[in-house]
Amino acid sequence: MLRQRLITLSLVAVCAHACRTPDAAEIAASKDGDDPAAHAGASHAAAPSIDFYEATRIRGLAAAKSCDTFQAAQGFTVTRRDGAGNAVEGKIRVLADNAGDKIVLLGDFNKWGAERTPADSLQAVEGTPYFEGTVRSLTHKMEYRLEVNGVQLLDPAATLFTTPKAEHLNSVFWDFGRPGAFKMTTSSVDLRDKPVIIAESEVFELAAKWPAGGRKGPPSQGETYKFIAQSGLIDELKKVGYNAIELLPFNTSMDGGHWHYRYQVYGQFAPEGRYGDPDDFARMVEAFNKGGIAVIMDAVVGHYPFKGNDGMHDIAPIGLHQWKKADGGALYGAFKSPWGTNRYDYANKFIRKFLDDGLTHMTCRYGLSGVRFDNLDGIRLYEGPGGGGPEFLKETMATLRDYRPEMILIGEMFFGHNEVTERLDNEGGFGVSVRTHSELFDFFKDNMIQKTEAVDMNRLRGAIRTPWDNREAARVTYATNHDEAANRRDGATGAYLGTLLNGGGWYYVEHKTMAFASLALLSGSVYLDMPQLRLLQEGNFNDNPAVDWDLRRLDSQRGVYTYFADLAGFVRGRSAFAFHNFGPAIENHVDTNAGRRIISLRREDKATGKVVLVVINLGHVGLTNYGVGIAGGGTYRVMIESDAKKYGGSGELEKRAPTGLVTAEGSALHGKDKSLSVPFLPPYGVVVLEKQ
Repeated sequence: MLRQRLITLSLVAVCAHACRTPDAAEIAASKDGDDPAAHAGASHAAAPSIDFYEATRIRGLAAAKSCDTFQAAQGFTVTRRDGAGNAVEGKIRVLADNAGDKIVLLGDFNKWGAERTPADSLQAVEGTPYFEGTVRSLTHKMEYRLEVNGVQLLDPAATLFTTPKAEHLNSVFWDFGRPGAFKMTTSSVDLRDKPVIIAESEVFELAAKWPAGGRKGPPSQGETYKFIAQSGLIDELKKVGYNAIELLPFNTSMDGGHWHYRYQVYGQFAPEGRYGDPDDFARMVEAFNKGGIAVIMDAVVGHYPFKGNDGMHDIAPIGLHQWKKADGGALYGAFKSPWGTNRYDYANKFIRKFLDDGLTHMTCRYGLSGVRFDNLDGIRLYEGPGGGGPEFLKETMATLRDYRPEMILIGEMFFGHNEVTERLDNEGGFGVSVRTHSELFDFFKDNMIQKTEAVDMNRLRGAIRTPWDNREAARVTYATNHDEAANRRDGATGAYLGTLLNGGGWYYVEHKTMAFASLALLSGSVYLDMPQLRLLQEGNFNDNPAVDWDLRRLDSQRGVYTYFADLAGFVRGRSAFAFHNFGPAIENHVDTNAGRRIISLRREDKATGKVVLVVINLGHVGLTNYGVGIAGGGTYRVMIESDAKKYGGSGELEKRAPTGLVTAEGSALHGKDKSLSVPFLPPYGVVVLEKQ
């Protein structure tokens, strides 16, 4: 394991053998435009307009429907309340798709069927696949099951389930309209015109090691939602530059502490009860919303579990798969996924409606600001009987846009299909905001741990530019995520970067992390990282999943953490990095001369003409007076530089440019009419300049 250090390395000492001024031949090569292949196709005149993408269309959309009007096709409806406002009677509707079924509601009110009456039976609703019945004694937190042809089953549309501590796994009625129920005052966070910077975490692991009141984490697992809302953790996330958080699935899932269980979801309408109740969950989301941090739901609508849990919590006899069609087949779907689960039956429009309603319920009820669709490829390419995957995705995106047009809709994708991020109002468009940038991550995976000369800059250029040619430029960029920090593939995967980069020493870990993660952040408009990356946390997401907030006390970790906070804050405050200002020519130049691996990026706010120039050295050799071509000239101010003393660096650039100003008054370079000279570009260094 890497040694955690309280004394930072001196970049000056490293530069004694790594940093140098280029010789005349190198300068001449640079002025000739460096690598001739670097600018092939640089103009991208044929690249599609950004208006092709849904992420631009939604800027002007207003909600077509109010969440107050939403009613799911399944679930409870309160029909009568007492004088105090408590629910005492209601109706329940379930999807059965078999008119011959005999369905009875079971609970304490009829001693779980021992004292059932005809009033407890549900009746088929003519002309529909639904059954409906009256609940003669409805109470808040009422536990219940549905007996279908003599078999007790969970209600797929229950809004809460009993926790692992309960004796039995039951569905629970949660009365959202009761006296004293928590009422959210915020709806969501609108980031449509802003750069999006996302923190990714599992709910409990985000809070498990957060210091509060002389202890770490919440007093109990069941107080996790409350703890996150009240502990100051949200303020910390905002302070370090995040304006969104993507939480691993928080719908009800299988028992167990490992993060894999969170992807075994069986409660599409219910937040996970082990961390708190629905009011607690709503308070947590409200606190995020008030802090300006959008909550993005990791939705598992690609498959569901048909086995798991122990004893009276075993879902094998009571789960979704036990709901049967008239022909005896599994109503919700029986086509097997790669994970030993069942795919949903997307060919059945009522199953699509069930999933659509679950997402809309969670979105509207809890003020969520986005949805990440886990395994979108598997849904789109569903090979089960009748297909239906693309239809489900299009229908769901349209529904979510109707209620929450500002939502960030993210597709986890590895296979190209440009219709996914195409405008929803275009024929064939799916309406997803952004998809994962797997090509850029694969560049990181294969090059981050390589020696300088092995870093493939042509591949980097392709990862940045080719998505425009393929009409798939709406991407989420990342240098790692929970999957890549847990699952081993060849290259930089299977652990946090603090461990993966261990081979080169601590300086190497710090500055390579800064260089490559900064490249991901600065080359897109929607960026995701894990707090573990910024803290140089060691190990992997399987064995060390909790964010180790105490690492902020260590000098080197604190320096890197502060650097990313400043960089993220800078980006968050610059419209130049928003998607509506994105374009195919952000790569300003690539330099591979004399073993260099340097890239510069140009970002511009089209409305104001404000330009940001970024220079990133992916190589181990530092350079002085490094020339960068820039169109139009002008004076630039150094805004962020990774080698600054405040981040534990040498401060060499600060010494050489004490005013922080650099003027682009040099001759033409890199195909641009002017050039500026960066006084010092450190090994694995990042310099961000803004035109004055």
